[in-house]
Amino acid sequence: MRRFRFVHIPPEAIGAPVRLLEDWPLLRQLWVEPRFRWSAAATVLFAVLLGLTIPSWGAETGPDGLAFPRPSLLHRFESRLLRDRAARLEAAGDPLGAAILWRSALAYAPADPMNLRGAISNRLLRPPASPAESAGLLQHCFRLIRIPGGDRADRTLVLRAFRMLEADALVLRLVRQTAAPGPAELEAGCLALLRLGDVRFQDLRRRLGPADPGSELALVDLAAIAAWDAEGPGVEALGQLEAAGLHPVPDRAGFALSLLLKVHRIRRDPDRHRAVLGQLQALRLDSPGQHAEGWRLAAEAGRLREAREDARRFHRPPVTLADMLSVAEGLESLGQVEDALRCLESLGPAPDPSGAVAISRARALVRLGRWTDLRHLALGLRHPDFTSTLVAGLSELLEGLAEARDGRVEVAIGRLRSAMESGIADEVPDREALCGLLSIEGSRPARTLLLDLVPDPRHGHGHRRLVECLGSGAGSAVESPGENRN
Repeated sequence: MRRFRFVHIPPEAIGAPVRLLEDWPLLRQLWVEPRFRWSAAATVLFAVLLGLTIPSWGAETGPDGLAFPRPSLLHRFESRLLRDRAARLEAAGDPLGAAILWRSALAYAPADPMNLRGAISNRLLRPPASPAESAGLLQHCFRLIRIPGGDRADRTLVLRAFRMLEADALVLRLVRQTAAPGPAELEAGCLALLRLGDVRFQDLRRRLGPADPGSELALVDLAAIAAWDAEGPGVEALGQLEAAGLHPVPDRAGFALSLLLKVHRIRRDPDRHRAVLGQLQALRLDSPGQHAEGWRLAAEAGRLREAREDARRFHRPPVTLADMLSVAEGLESLGQVEDALRCLESLGPAPDPSGAVAISRARALVRLGRWTDLRHLALGLRHPDFTSTLVAGLSELLEGLAEARDGRVEVAIGRLRSAMESGIADEVPDREALCGLLSIEGSRPARTLLLDLVPDPRHGHGHRRLVECLGSGAGSAVESPGENRN
């Protein structure tokens, strides 16, 4: 093997430039030795590449208004490697292991649409095990559908996630924001309207063709007839739906029984609701939210003691965010507002991008007269880790409630105006819940100021609808699904 060594060359043998570098050995070596020169150039180039690859330069704003450190080239490379490994694990039948890798990939590049799609698809393979996991899935969905240039497949993926979480208000919002909803979107919107007990079900159902016999849409049709037609065809539809609840396949029977629960809720029949819930329990397909719905029905029927006893015996924790909201609403209807608040606070610091949890917590705090806690809730929503346009507007609104209650009218008007200018009346998925918060007794000072506010032309549509809701005292109307609101 040939050995390389540096040879001392006298300056007079090379020329005048080297004699000028006689007192600078390193520069002299770079001048006279090509190999040393190329090594030094490679070292400098490597240092420059490291400087461009490793640091994270600046920040980027996600589609939900969150600001993230801009991923460095190294982080993007790591994210891609983790994404590929997660896809291989899913193909090998290991969704739990893939979920860990998807979380790591999102940590490197939180606003990357490919990471968001993968994380949502992975979560669809296994239902969320807690409200915090549901909130995390909702956050991914909100980011994905707000990314500019997203395709229809993204909306379909998000719609599947909303249906799995039973987030009916979000399903309707997504359907009505779709310019030309397809059959899958329309069917999901029909089911959401039925589950919400909205009589405009028929208006949307007409846009779909006849249902295939034995399909889920056919069962939804039977449930709608039974819910809003107590005589004639409704009796026959109810019988057919009850027969479908005895199907030997548990999942199909469970779907039919869950529709029966909605029918009896719309009919306000707590006894039949309890009987159907017992059938679902026998199949182990019941949910905490369905039990809470039964408490509300019994309380509305004047059987408050029975409802409270049922709630006292029920110890299963909520699984999804929708379950937690339903349980809290059920406890609140029984007069157990403190228990409802504790249920909502069990979510912890996990952000809810829809604002539903914050609205429910605010409603409980106003009922309890805990205005200092309401201010803390409003300030907590401004945490930089999960502040979005919707949540920021909700924070201004809650602080406006507290300021109006304390008599600081000018400050309250400024907060309420900022909330309306943020577009919260358009952005909030469940305007009825927002209207309910503003309609309770403790919110009267802020409600009076809000009714007198001149709507901003940019967000006048949502403001006017909210004012109409408050003025009539009824629940807010939901736009016709398929309406593309700008």
